[in-house]
Amino acid sequence: MEHRERTKQNLTSYEELYLLITLLGKKEDLRKFLEDVLTQRELENIHKRILAAFLLGKGYTFEAIRDTLGIGTQKVVNVKHILDRGNGGYRLVFERLPSIKVETLYKDYPWLSPPFSHPLSLFGMLHGLAKPAQKETITK
Repeated sequence: MEHRERTKQNLTSYEELYLLITLLGKKEDLRKFLEDVLTQRELENIHKRILAAFLLGKGYTFEAIRDTLGIGTQKVVNVKHILDRGNGGYRLVFERLPSIKVETLYKDYPWLSPPFSHPLSLFGMLHGLAKPAQKETITK
């Protein structure tokens, strides 16, 4: 099969996946789906990439992020590359995060474990409840 055909086939498969995810609608249904199709390690890796992107956006150094999240520097570099040259997906999510109120998270999503003071809680970081590793000056 020619490369272009394989790429087109992959895009079609991805489009089906995106559609399936949007059809789920409810967050609880999405959680069930993702826990069935992804391993615990894959879920953790996705979560850590999202946290790395968030911390990069807040000005944390690669080293501080690496130490806080326990991930390799190369993974942080890869996330930074996507932030700079990707499709803007991380930014879409981060733009919508402030609209989420911590108080309503417990009520709307009772399966979440309060409090959000864990250092790897995105909502905790956003609302100042979690304290990631010390922020260092970024050298360019």
